[in-house]
Amino acid sequence: MITAVIGSTTKNPYLQYMSFVLAAGVAILLTFALLFFSVFLYVAGRRETKGVKWYQCFRSGDTHFAPRTINEFSDRSIGMLHEKLIDTKPSFSRATAAAMANSYLRCPVAFIFAIYLVLAIWGCKDVRIDLKEEYFLSKESESRIFIENYRIEFGQYEDFLELVFDEPIDYLDPHRKEEILAILEWPI
Repeated sequence: MITAVIGSTTKNPYLQYMSFVLAAGVAILLTFALLFFSVFLYVAGRRETKGVKWYQCFRSGDTHFAPRTINEFSDRSIGMLHEKLIDTKPSFSRATAAAMANSYLRCPVAFIFAIYLVLAIWGCKDVRIDLKEEYFLSKESESRIFIENYRIEFGQYEDFLELVFDEPIDYLDPHRKEEILAILEWPI
């Protein structure tokens, strides 16, 4: 969509062509993905209704079921089996999932998630990550001591001054040579 808008608003014919080709490619890919998903969803549903226990793509699957192991029908044994199969013990995650699946909470949850995404993107734009080697080394290690000594001795090794001369310089002139050496020795 965006590439089609860019292609229709730009004056450069190469960018127009590339934008329209990209938009057409994305549209074809989206159509293929939707058709692919719907076909495999249909195939999976058809196999499930036929009673296939498991299936893989392009394989027939297992249709041989083991015999039932409950000898007598009683409400107590069926209740125990059902409880073991669905694990109905209360937990915080199940209560949270049940609350989030409520149809009245879907819109507020989506709105809160959208706010979270905006804040996350804004935070990623403004965050500054300060990772140094010292954070991962113990205080008594030789590596940390070496790094601290190195930073003390050569802490400003990246600070430099660039001088640009617009005219050719005669380095053999003794007076000019002294001026250049004076400039080089001045920061030290």
